[in-house]
Amino acid sequence: MATRTTAARRTLTLVQVATALQTLSLFFQATTAGMLLSSSAGEVLHGVGARVMYGATMLYVLAAILAWRPGGGSPRPILYSSGFLVLASAQVVLGIAHVPSVHVPLGVLMFALSVLALGQALSTHRPTGRSPARNAAGEASDNVEGPHRERWGPSTNCPVRAMAEDTRFELVRGCPQHAFQACALGL
Repeated sequence: MATRTTAARRTLTLVQVATALQTLSLFFQATTAGMLLSSSAGEVLHGVGARVMYGATMLYVLAAILAWRPGGGSPRPILYSSGFLVLASAQVVLGIAHVPSVHVPLGVLMFALSVLALGQALSTHRPTGRSPARNAAGEASDNVEGPHRERWGPSTNCPVRAMAEDTRFELVRGCPQHAFQACALGL
């Protein structure tokens, strides 16, 4: 029997795009900071890049708020993006005041944090939601309790619906741990 598979379509969210734009603008800032040492054009590019980076950081805050409120997402990206906005504001002030001893390490820290935030934003994206439960043959099943109930039956005493066996993790024993404990306790 031929099985038909479809590739999940992956779309980017506004938070992912804003985080990527912020990370790219911070990388551009690091590049133009090096150009400051060798040419006068580096100062102009670094100034323009600073404005783009600050705008990208504000876009990140806006995207985090929009993803949280109507979409029901986590409020944690709002905290991260607000922290980036504070760091970006400090960066601007330190850059205008020409304090490179703090401005440069803070820029490196911001780039590292932005790369981490981008990695987190890209890794937490779920394109199609929860995958369907699979039966013992690996076929999609409407059984919401997963293959555990198909394998051990409804008599197993366990209040937890999502079992380790449901997530494709099999114990080495001949029966699941909660059934082993129930046998050991004489239940």
